[in-house]
Amino acid sequence: MLHTLVERMLETVNALRVRNCVYFIVIALLSAGIWGNAFSVEVGCAGPNRNPAACSLEECLARGAAKDAACSGYSCQGVTGCAALQAKLAKGEACLAAREFVSLCYFVPHDGHVAAMAQVRNAIARCTRKIALPEPIGCADPCP
Repeated sequence: MLHTLVERMLETVNALRVRNCVYFIVIALLSAGIWGNAFSVEVGCAGPNRNPAACSLEECLARGAAKDAACSGYSCQGVTGCAALQAKLAKGEACLAAREFVSLCYFVPHDGHVAAMAQVRNAIARCTRKIALPEPIGCADPCP
């Protein structure tokens, strides 16, 4: 029993060494500009930071694709009018939810992903402040 447990532990340690070695090689290649940004989603989902107990590789990739689809055009910059601002706010909230859903696939979210979530939160806050302004800019009654 103890012998089998020790063997399983050694197999796990060796597998982690190989995965970490491959991961660091990929990171070095990305840093050197040898691989482009098109590979970044696959590296994240296929890298050792993905928690396989939380989501499979296929699920991680699907969540990443859903995040990419949800996270375009949510900024309220230059937008006025109640309906348009509310639509942008809804897009920002959907983007944040998609980013948070993807982050559940990882043991620790990547710094770039955390920074992107902060940007979305800031955009949501800006939209919320604009919505509080009186019409025709925001949604508040100009004559309360």
